[in-house]
Amino acid sequence: MTDAIQQVPPPTDDRGTLLDLFLRNIATFPEVGALADGDTRLTWGEYGRMSAEVALALRELGVGKGDVIGLHAVNRHEHIVADTAALRLGAIPTSFYLTLAPDQLSYQAADCSAKVVVCDPDHLDTWLKLREELDDLEHLVVLDEPEAEPGTALPDGVLRWSDLRARGLVLRADGGERDLDEIRASIGPEDVITIIYTSGTTGPPKGVLLTHRGLRGNIDASRRMLEDGVVKVGGKQFADWVVDGEIRIPPGQPVLSYLPLAHIAERFISHYSAFSLGTEVTYVRRLEDLPQVLPQVRPFVFPSVPRVWEKFHGAITARLEEEPNERKRALGRKAIAVAHDKGRAITEGRRADVRTEALHALFARILYPRLRATMGLDRCVMGFSGAAPISPDLLFTFTGLGIPISEAYGMTESSALITVTPPGEARVGSVGVPVPGVEVRIADDGEVLFRGENMTPGYLNRPDATAESIDEDGWFHTGDLGEFDRDGYLRIIGRKKELIITAAGKNLSPALIEETIKGASPLIGQVCVIGDQRKYVSALIVLDGEALPAWCHSNDVPFESIAQASQHPRVRREVQEAVEAGNRQLARVEQIKRFAILGEEWTPESEELTPTMKLKRRTILERHAEIIERLYADEPAEDVLEPAPATTRAS
Repeated sequence: MTDAIQQVPPPTDDRGTLLDLFLRNIATFPEVGALADGDTRLTWGEYGRMSAEVALALRELGVGKGDVIGLHAVNRHEHIVADTAALRLGAIPTSFYLTLAPDQLSYQAADCSAKVVVCDPDHLDTWLKLREELDDLEHLVVLDEPEAEPGTALPDGVLRWSDLRARGLVLRADGGERDLDEIRASIGPEDVITIIYTSGTTGPPKGVLLTHRGLRGNIDASRRMLEDGVVKVGGKQFADWVVDGEIRIPPGQPVLSYLPLAHIAERFISHYSAFSLGTEVTYVRRLEDLPQVLPQVRPFVFPSVPRVWEKFHGAITARLEEEPNERKRALGRKAIAVAHDKGRAITEGRRADVRTEALHALFARILYPRLRATMGLDRCVMGFSGAAPISPDLLFTFTGLGIPISEAYGMTESSALITVTPPGEARVGSVGVPVPGVEVRIADDGEVLFRGENMTPGYLNRPDATAESIDEDGWFHTGDLGEFDRDGYLRIIGRKKELIITAAGKNLSPALIEETIKGASPLIGQVCVIGDQRKYVSALIVLDGEALPAWCHSNDVPFESIAQASQHPRVRREVQEAVEAGNRQLARVEQIKRFAILGEEWTPESEELTPTMKLKRRTILERHAEIIERLYADEPAEDVLEPAPATTRAS
């Protein structure tokens, strides 16, 4: 960008609210793009006007400071406009996961006393039924025209988004924005900016209260890290962002919103950070559209979870295997292998061997840029990965391809971030160092504790849970087990409540075992390790529904369905070899002794996974109890496999 005058001011130590940053953007660069959603594109000025109109209309409906606005919609510009409109009233927006069952929606809406709910039309019938049992719910706003006969009136208490906006337009024309200015003066850093519900994997979901102060402190710290990344790993393509030796990220830089907005990671990256950086956010309404949208948007940062990075890697591998020319196919395989070896050397802080260095330099000119462009990550300064450990092999390969990945660690209760890997300084098995303003220590029992202004003030309506999580010295108890290395990098070992204690009394981390096995083959989508109070460790294995068809095609295996392919001898052998390879990297007590391949996929909709792709262990153990018992029978059934014994390090 050549316009060096139009810049986003850097953060200051005199922090206000995130709403202050939003209003600054409207005043400073009103013509710069802010929201993109299909054919709709809003500048920051238009975003400001639309949010004001919606805020005024909501105010006329009786919404005031502290009231909760429920949001139950896909990632779309109206979702965010309604969210920001609520902020302008001092109200509290709360997004609900799209995968929630009606009773779960009812529980959360009642718990937060939602006064208004904004929803997609396909959720309207659900909310019409639920409002009969929700005393606080007064109005429903539907975003699109519901399917009905032309001219059909909506039920009482239901408004169309277009009608809400039209009323707000009149109120704004009558000078209503002066009222918003007065309300703004009453909103401070300690006010709650959102309520985010936990996934409920260990009990009923809890409403986490987050404040302007907590989020803004974390966002300011992450912005400085991002600026370091532009300098360290951004390369020459971002040289014009450096002015007088300092980085100046121009407004309007593209980012994507595709993870659930009910999760802190998506809100942090695409919604709240946009207030700080002035980015233009493109909304992906359906996750399956991500591969098509990414090359069009070419975001300059890309946050994700390990499962999405695995899918990228699987897509690259599948495309190479589908190449009909054997010579080109072999060249592609070599290029990926070289990227892996070079990335490993970079991560370990050393030079690769001479041959790898030479080949990497060649591929960096002729192939890697094309691969990055195909994925839509050719302008990506930094990739981020969180929510679960990422496979070292993935970390090495993407680093070698020129897409450095920083692992981050945090939770809803930390306003997103606790630690993050500094740009270009990844460490295998580490989630980085504490972000500025956050203290981290390891308790005597190995639990990770943190405190800082990013910490939640507590849980909604749950003083008991708040007191259990935050001790009298102000430390939040994460429930994670960890350790620091000698350079101050944090390693997460496992969850206190998820530790497996075998019948022999050995404490094992299922996450470590699962990631080791998953990393051994692209065919493996999910692994759930069993072994608590058992005499050995076993596993349920689910195949990757995207990688499996391409693998079958390349290996002359007929593919009709996951269930059919999971029973094919070659597929079973491939998975067995992967388990054996993973076992060789594990201590003897950690090794998988028996496993079963399930002929299905696990998704948030099937309820084995949370919306952020974490295992719901309790659900899995209940749903698959019968096959788990067969894993421990004296005589294994036909669907139970046993890997060959592995020679490895001692336990």
